[in-house]
Amino acid sequence: MKKSVFRKALCTLMSALFFCCSLPIGAAASWKNPFQDVKETDWFYSHVSHVVKEGYFAGTSSTTFSPEAEMTRGMFVTALANREKIDRSRYPGSRFQDVEPDAWYAPAIQWAASWGVVSGMGTQKFTFDTPTLEHFEPNTPLSRQDAAVILMAYCKNLGSSTELPGSSLEAFPDSGDVALYAMIAMEWAVESGLLSGSDGKLLPRKTLTRAQAAALLNSLDRCYPEGSAAFGNSPVGISLAEKFTSGDTTYTYHIPLIQLEGVNTDALNAEISQTYAQTLNQAVNSISQGYPPICSEIGYFWNVYKDVLSLVTWDYLNSFYEFHVWNVDMTTGQVLDSRELLERAGYQEDAYTEAAETALNRAFDEWLQVRGPLPAEQEQALRERTLLPANCGLDDWELPLDESTFISMKGNQLFLGNPYGEFWMIGCVWHDVGSERRHVALPLNLYSEPIAN
Repeated sequence: MKKSVFRKALCTLMSALFFCCSLPIGAAASWKNPFQDVKETDWFYSHVSHVVKEGYFAGTSSTTFSPEAEMTRGMFVTALANREKIDRSRYPGSRFQDVEPDAWYAPAIQWAASWGVVSGMGTQKFTFDTPTLEHFEPNTPLSRQDAAVILMAYCKNLGSSTELPGSSLEAFPDSGDVALYAMIAMEWAVESGLLSGSDGKLLPRKTLTRAQAAALLNSLDRCYPEGSAAFGNSPVGISLAEKFTSGDTTYTYHIPLIQLEGVNTDALNAEISQTYAQTLNQAVNSISQGYPPICSEIGYFWNVYKDVLSLVTWDYLNSFYEFHVWNVDMTTGQVLDSRELLERAGYQEDAYTEAAETALNRAFDEWLQVRGPLPAEQEQALRERTLLPANCGLDDWELPLDESTFISMKGNQLFLGNPYGEFWMIGCVWHDVGSERRHVALPLNLYSEPIAN
């Protein structure tokens, strides 16, 4: 699609998002309307008709659509997933602490996060009971700036160019209200002529209604007819999915299967399965004998950025998360180690080491808030152990427990974890006397491409 056509088409799309313009009713007259709060004279009637018939939305009850209710982040992402007709079985579990794996919106959020359409809310709080550090806030109303961010990422996946000259939002008196993570998307919308504000203001934090979101998706279908298969086939499927219930406790074990078109991944998948074979067998045997397993969960999440698939697997073993990372070149099947991944982005090791130390310090400080104050000497010793140069390295290393005992460890594993190719690492945070420690996923604030003009 040529840029001029792209701008013209998306202008209609963003107008629905930001100005609630009505579109012709068209074929909506044949729709049998079950909603008492949607009248044929309403500006949003045709939009609601379209999204309900297409299966993108459902009503809030059998007789209400709630057009003026706020559109939540979970609702909007689910509507996009419905549009893509995703196979929900390929997106198990949850990479976000506040998204329960069995929630109705969980597969849609997993899909959108994996393909870089959405990321978390950026709280970056350190926790001990989650394999990631972000929160998605699925029940939070969707803001105008978040809609712009999601739209830009979605259009990138549709193959549309979003590369534009640098621009500024300074002409708008409330430009300072735009969050840093949304700056590029809002600048892109303004530079494209897609967003000119409302009464001279951007109103980036104003929320969408369900009716406005319906208009947005109706316009999206006018710009991009279905059947384009823009997202392609999922590069990750499920090799094994087991769920066991013992008493009041449910144990889940999901092992992924990498599947890249035209690339032989048999050896790689065998390696992934073998990594968890013994742990899984021990867990199944314990459950069958009526005992709680040492490993209560095996799971994974993944992210695609350009031609790199970052797959992160974990097991929850003895109340600790253990991680494994596979960064795979999707065109060749080559597994990239952390150093190769860093070199692709053009980063020097000193920049990485500085970012790693900052992230580990932040994680340690967060742990202290949970743990409570320690004697000064003990706190300093644990911090120094957390910040050992080896813990910020890229190579395999040995961690000294005492003068004569060492633990062999893998070098920190990097992976790409958001739509802009942000680097994350698996770090080791020491949290008690002796060898007690936590492996945690830490955002580094390093990006494969710039996030600001």
